[in-house]
Amino acid sequence: MNPLAATRGPADVPGIAYSDIKSLQGIGSDDAGIRAAAQQFESLFIGMMLKGMREANAAFAENSPLSSPELTMHQEMLDQQWAIHMAESGGIGLAPIIEAQLRGERAPAATDAPASGPEARPALTARALGFKAPEFADRQAFVARLLPELRQALEGLPLKPEQVLAQSALETGWGQRVIHGPEGESSHNLFGIKSDHRWHGDSVEVRTLEFVDGRPQARAERFRSYPDVAAAVRDYVSFLRADPRYSEVLEAGDTESFASAMQRSGYATDPDYGRKITAVIGSLRPLIGV
Repeated sequence: MNPLAATRGPADVPGIAYSDIKSLQGIGSDDAGIRAAAQQFESLFIGMMLKGMREANAAFAENSPLSSPELTMHQEMLDQQWAIHMAESGGIGLAPIIEAQLRGERAPAATDAPASGPEARPALTARALGFKAPEFADRQAFVARLLPELRQALEGLPLKPEQVLAQSALETGWGQRVIHGPEGESSHNLFGIKSDHRWHGDSVEVRTLEFVDGRPQARAERFRSYPDVAAAVRDYVSFLRADPRYSEVLEAGDTESFASAMQRSGYATDPDYGRKITAVIGSLRPLIGV
């Protein structure tokens, strides 16, 4: 028995499989049905997001002895269960907005909760979020555009261009999942650098997946936006130099040292970040002849 199948979501409507779009046909038009439909759509969106992330990393597992059709199938099943569980546990904030739209309202439906106090429910408003889309035609175009910029920006540092290029390939799925603004403009953010109090330039908010205590959590985060690729590369180097956490990264002259230093630095929340960088470097070398 699926342990998540017994979990009752906020909609509390029996017989609904949140991962099955056909189940929407059985949802009624009452309040409970509308709430269930909104949760269903949110679950589907989360599932698509997880699937996209898996596909972006699929190339890194090519020819790996740890990769197999059976493992892929189990990963897809696990992603589906995560999507269901996330939607049932509060989701990523889309369900209330979808619910309001299904009701023909501009804001989520009002409740009987008081306007103030601990039980008050604040109104949620839709935000203009960015999205991830291809920025380069293929891997060769990705490498050809970034490599000259990296060679220039890393001159005088022990870091090798292919090491940083591999990290960018991991962060963006070889340039196929670069963050774009709501109107379609590219952020040129090729290293997944977030926008915090230290950043005074443009930024884009986008849905992303973070690992908290080893578990993936979908959330909206703000990322830095640059006018072009050269500015993104220069800021990456400046970002590392400005934070003592990355001192070992800047001194890493070989693949193993770079990957392990990145893992220890906390650059990413993914507990397998270092191993993934190493795997990408292996698939990158034939493209640049090293």
